[in-house]
Amino acid sequence: LKAFLLEPSGDPPFLPHLRQTPRYNRNGMCKKQIIIIVVIAATAVAATVFGIAYTAITGKKTPCLAGDSLCLPDADDVQDLIDAGKDNIPDVDLDALRNGMIEKIDGINWPDFGFKFNDVFQFGHDSRPRPQGRGNETLTGWKPPIDGSGEPLKLKIANALTSDWDEYFTAAVEDWDGAARVDGDADVMSLETERLEADPACTPVEGIMKVCNDDYGETGWEGINECLIMGEFIISSVSKMNEYYLHPDNYKGLLQGSTATLEDKRRYTMCHEIGHGFGLSHQDEEFSNADLNTCMDYSSRPQNNLRPNSADYSALNILYGDSVLLGDSEGGAPKEVTEAALTNPTGARKLLRGQERQQRSTMTREFGFNFNGVEVEKRTYYLLAQE
Repeated sequence: LKAFLLEPSGDPPFLPHLRQTPRYNRNGMCKKQIIIIVVIAATAVAATVFGIAYTAITGKKTPCLAGDSLCLPDADDVQDLIDAGKDNIPDVDLDALRNGMIEKIDGINWPDFGFKFNDVFQFGHDSRPRPQGRGNETLTGWKPPIDGSGEPLKLKIANALTSDWDEYFTAAVEDWDGAARVDGDADVMSLETERLEADPACTPVEGIMKVCNDDYGETGWEGINECLIMGEFIISSVSKMNEYYLHPDNYKGLLQGSTATLEDKRRYTMCHEIGHGFGLSHQDEEFSNADLNTCMDYSSRPQNNLRPNSADYSALNILYGDSVLLGDSEGGAPKEVTEAALTNPTGARKLLRGQERQQRSTMTREFGFNFNGVEVEKRTYYLLAQE
């Protein structure tokens, strides 16, 4: 109701059945009732016109039925009614009336409907094009600030790790918190951290990203991030560090000849999974490919990929800033996608979605996941253990 008051034009989006059911109009009246009302109104108008014409032509008062108790109106009667109406029309401030209704709506203690209105219905906010990916990257992020506000995305990241992971958590958050500055652009993220009790289960909490660790077993992954998505936006995210592969007692090193340490691997994995929590995906998924110098790269040399790179920063600007599409051939958007974005954002989205569909082995999507009684999409990104 409040949305209709603020955006009064257009058909109500909630009531498609009123447009689809021909027997009833939007006030619930059937066709037969409408016909009766139209006939009565037309008869009254015709009688009035007749009375005025009769008086004008004959100079006589209009005829009456049942003595003087039921007479057709003449021109003087109509003018008297008009004059009386003018004198009695109240001076109504429509803006004040609308604002007063909105205040009353806001003051109602509404029950919990199981969803947030703004997560389901959007009225005029965040109108910028939102590409769905960069290369194989799916750009589904947290709900960004309103266009033109200049406000950064404000996000809390909860540290639910054991204390031996704290230094890697701190380093990764600091790297990502300054990551959104590209070529002088304003910082589009403002990150806040919170210390929680260690939570091996990593239970998701609405509105925050949570980071956890435990020995999750021989799963085949060293780290995962699970993003819960409602509509177009992430509403919760959890990152898990798997100590089956990343604990000092279990760590077996990488490929023979690698100089990477357990500390390198932990920092790389932490940066990687937190990056997924912002909505970013992998820049490359081949361990043997040349390093892209980003923690969002699959690499057998994690010591060369401990932090985000400029392509990651560009992606954050796409998600939460005003950039259309940034990046270069080194780990950024493919040339054809960049050109398409500059000239035709819709075409770019199609290209990017097509490329994303080719990347399934390290990302799964579960629809209808139950989160606090509401069905959402759970999108899981995997950092696979190197064989």
